[in-house]
Amino acid sequence: MKNPCWGPLRQKAAICLTFDNLAEAAEIEAGIWPAEKPLGRHESIVSGLPWVLEALAERPATVFVEGWSVARHPDAVRAIAAAGKEVALHGWRHEAWARVGGREKELLSRAQSALTELGLRALGFRPPGGPPAPATFAHLAAEGYEYCSCLGTSSGAESSLAVLAYQWTNVDAFHLDPHLGGLRTAGGRAAVPATPNAMYEELRATLASNEEEGGLLVLVWHPYLLINPDQRNTFIDTLQMLDGQDVWLASCAEIARFIKRNAVMASRAPTIDRVGWG
Repeated sequence: MKNPCWGPLRQKAAICLTFDNLAEAAEIEAGIWPAEKPLGRHESIVSGLPWVLEALAERPATVFVEGWSVARHPDAVRAIAAAGKEVALHGWRHEAWARVGGREKELLSRAQSALTELGLRALGFRPPGGPPAPATFAHLAAEGYEYCSCLGTSSGAESSLAVLAYQWTNVDAFHLDPHLGGLRTAGGRAAVPATPNAMYEELRATLASNEEEGGLLVLVWHPYLLINPDQRNTFIDTLQMLDGQDVWLASCAEIARFIKRNAVMASRAPTIDRVGWG
């Protein structure tokens, strides 16, 4: 998506820093969390999330959390909101969303109810696994959500929703998670994880291209990966690079509202990818 000016300062390009997955939800859903292992000590909330919030400082960001994790770890979610970051939803228990079928409305309602218990309201949703299910946009619009962030090649608007697309190559787990070898080979890459430095070099080129073209770039990070010192260095280097660019760094909700207010952007249909990890 090209635009000559983004945000209140009319900057050249726009970036959303986003984060997915909180605590044990995804591993429990996948059936790989050991039954004897206690809950509440997952590295993403013990080490990853606190470090992320400190590293971000005053920079805006959006954290997509599973409803199950909201209910189980309310203090972690409160910490996100207290740090001034947007809290959005990522399913109930990290279900492969493209296959949830008729459960969409139920799962969304359960997740939103968990946030309501904390006095919070999600304006956006990211389908676990990448693509939305067929009725996702309709359900979100009916419930008053402002946007959906999903796998795709171009952002835009559909009905009353802004659609903020991201690509696998802009997801840290695509490069670094050892369990996603199949996804990497499907994308024409080696199954083995890349090094954090290799990921950074690719990301640096992507950021430069986005600034030059005046586009919107949605970056996806995972707190469970940001417990590794090399990966933390990559993240810090990325933040420093963004600080030196003429880009509007904004939450997903801010970007969504901007898109919907801009007649040209609001008229663009998003391009969604239907092939996810699940």
